[in-house]
Amino acid sequence: DAPLWGPQDEVVVSPSKVDTVTTCALRWAFESAGGTAPDATHQTLGTLVHSLAEEHPAAPLSVLRAELDRPWPELAVPEGWPSRQLRRRAEEMVARLAEYYQDSGEPVLVEPAFDLTLGRARLRGKIDRVESDGEDAVTVADLKTGRSAPSKDKAAENPQLGAYQLAVAE
Repeated sequence: DAPLWGPQDEVVVSPSKVDTVTTCALRWAFESAGGTAPDATHQTLGTLVHSLAEEHPAAPLSVLRAELDRPWPELAVPEGWPSRQLRRRAEEMVARLAEYYQDSGEPVLVEPAFDLTLGRARLRGKIDRVESDGEDAVTVADLKTGRSAPSKDKAAENPQLGAYQLAVAE
């Protein structure tokens, strides 16, 4: 029966939730107040691959595969078919990451944090990578670990990437 934030309160938004704010503000409000389900195994796998990318920002596939072995037991996936499927998916993800490294620019910043205030909104988060082309251009990269990444033609309209670009510009 009362607003979640007062008229002068700052409202913190992470770049990954900018789209949710615009498509379903109620869902975003619930989630920002802690109303989310615990991480599913596929989310944990995505977090694991992101941590490998942070710790090894230009590693070859052999290193990424070896590093995948180290934390794998912490996932506590039961033996059997689901475990083998998850492992196959993880190996495909690190193979795509290694392939991406070969085709991308030099990582200038890896997981840099930012904190930007725009009116009452506080945009706070981390960018996966900022890469240089060796000249004067930089690219903001958001590594996707889901089953499907947004298409390149949709990237220009992606709210999360827009938030990252705003952070870099500021």
